[in-house]
Amino acid sequence: MTPRADAVPWTSAPVAAIDLEMTGLDVERDRIVEVAIVQAEGEVVGSTWSTLVRAEVPMGRAASKVTGLTDAALVDAPSWASVADEVAQRLAGRVVLGHRVAADVAFLDAAERRRGRDPWALSTVDTHAWAARWLALRSHRLAEVSAALALDVAPAHRALSDAVATHACWAALAAWRDPSGVLSIDALRERWHDDDPAGPRRAALWRTVLEAAHRGERVRLVYVGRDAEDRVVRTTRDVTLRASQGDQVVGFCHLRGEERKFRRSRIEAVASLTPASVTAETRLIG
Repeated sequence: MTPRADAVPWTSAPVAAIDLEMTGLDVERDRIVEVAIVQAEGEVVGSTWSTLVRAEVPMGRAASKVTGLTDAALVDAPSWASVADEVAQRLAGRVVLGHRVAADVAFLDAAERRRGRDPWALSTVDTHAWAARWLALRSHRLAEVSAALALDVAPAHRALSDAVATHACWAALAAWRDPSGVLSIDALRERWHDDDPAGPRRAALWRTVLEAAHRGERVRLVYVGRDAEDRVVRTTRDVTLRASQGDQVVGFCHLRGEERKFRRSRIEAVASLTPASVTAETRLIG
C-alpha cells in the first residue's frame, strides 16, 4: 500500500505547487485565467505545466495591471471545463502547496461547482502561513520570502513563475524547520502548530527566558535574525540577560560584544549556562 503523501519524509514527498491568476479577488464573481502546477518529489522538481484559461467575465483593471493579462490575450485560451481534468490529474495524490493556498482552493472549488462537479479533496500546505510563523520578516509576500531565503527564483505575478517560487520557498522552509530532512509533512504541520506564539510551548519558552532575565542569568539563545545582506539566519548566541521590556529581553550579547534587545517572536530555544554547563551538550528548551 502506497503511504499518504503527507506521511513520508518531506524530502521525498510527492507535492504539487500551484498558482492561479484570476480576473479579480471575488470568488463568486471572478474567474481563473491562468493556472500553473509544479510537480516535485520533495525538493526535486519533476515537471512544470501552465495554461491560460478563457474567462467568462472581463479582466478586472487591477488584475490586468498586475499580471499583464488582457481580455484579448484570453480569447483563444481553452475553457476551464477543457483543462479541469488535467489540473485534477496533476494534483492527484500530492500535497498541494500554495502561497495563501486557501484562496487558490476556493477558486478551484467555485470553478468545479459551476460545472456541476464536487470540489476536489486536497491536502494543502500554505507557504505564507509557514513563513509568517517561522521567519522574522516585515512582509511575507512571496517575493519577500524568496529574497529573505536567498532563493534563485523570481516571482512575477504570473502563474508559472509564482508556482516555481512557491515550491522553492516550501522546500527552504521545510529545511529551515527540519534540517535533517526526516520529518513528514504531517510532522512539520505539528511543528507549525507547536510554534504558535500563543500556544503552550512558546509560552513556556518565554517564561523560561523571563525567569533567566529576572535572575540576571547567562543563557544560550537560538535566535532568528538577519545578516548583512538582509537574509534570514538562525544564530546561537550566549547572552547575559539583564531585564525584560514587554515582548523583548535586554542583555549583553557575547557574540556582538554589546548590549542588545531580543524579541520574543524570534527566540527559538534557550538554555541556562553556568561555568560547568557551557558545553555542546547544553540542553536547549524549545
